Amino acid sequence: MAILLPSLPVIRRLKVPPTDGELYLCELLKEKLDDNCYVFFNPYLDGDRPDIVVLKKGCGAVIVEIKDWNLDRYAIDQENRWSVDVSIIKSPFLQVFKYKSNMFDLHLPTLGLRDALNKCFFGVIDCYVYFHLGTKEDIREKYNLALDKLQISINENHENFLNKNIVYEKYEKKRKYLQNKKRQLGRDERLSITKDNADHLLKKINQLQPNNLFTDDI
Repeated sequence: MAILLPSLPVIRRLKVPPTDGELYLCELLKEKLDDNCYVFFNPYLDGDRPDIVVLKKGCGAVIVEIKDWNLDRYAIDQENRWSVDVSIIKSPFLQVFKYKSNMFDLHLPTLGLRDALNKCFFGVIDCYVYFHLGTKEDIREKYNLALDKLQISINENHENFLNKNIVYEKYEKKRKYLQNKKRQLGRDERLSITKDNADHLLKKINQLQPNNLFTDDI
C-alpha cells in the first residue's frame, strides 16, 4: 500500500474539496501501489499545484493531471488544440508538461544541472492526464478525428508539391510541421488515462525500474 500525503481523511476535509476524480485516483493509487511509492495530492511547488505527484523510491516520479470533464463538450483539432463549446482552452497535456519542465528548471535546480549533463535524466519524470468521466473509446474517437483531419492536410501538401504548386522548401517546412503535430497527437493519446484503463497507469508506475539517476538527494 502506498503512502498518501495528506491522508484520505484530511483530503476529504480540505477547504476546497477534492473532485470525484481526484478522490477516486487517490484511493486507487494508495490501495494498488506498494509502500515504495509516495502519493502527494495537490502539493504546492512554488506556485505550481499539480493534482498528483507519485514518487517511487530509487526509480522516478509521475505527475498526473486530473480532469472531471464531460468529454462530449470537448474537442481536439488537427493542431492538437483543445476546445470546449467551440472556445479554445489550454491543453491539459501542456499543463502537465509545464509542471514537469518547471521541476527541472525551477523547483529542483539540482535536477536541472544534472539534466544538462545527461539528457536521459529528463526521463525520470513521466506525465499523464486522467479523464475521470471519459472512456478509452471516447479518447480514441477524439484523437482519430483529429488525426483524420491532419492526414488530409498531409495529403494536400504532398499533392501540391507533386503538382508543382509549391516549392520544395515550403513543402518540406509544412511536412515537418504536420508530422510533428501527428507525433504530438499520438503521444497525448498514449498518455490519456480513463477509469476503464486506470490499470495502465498502475502498471506503468509498478514497472518503473531502479534508476541510478534518481538518487535520494534528488
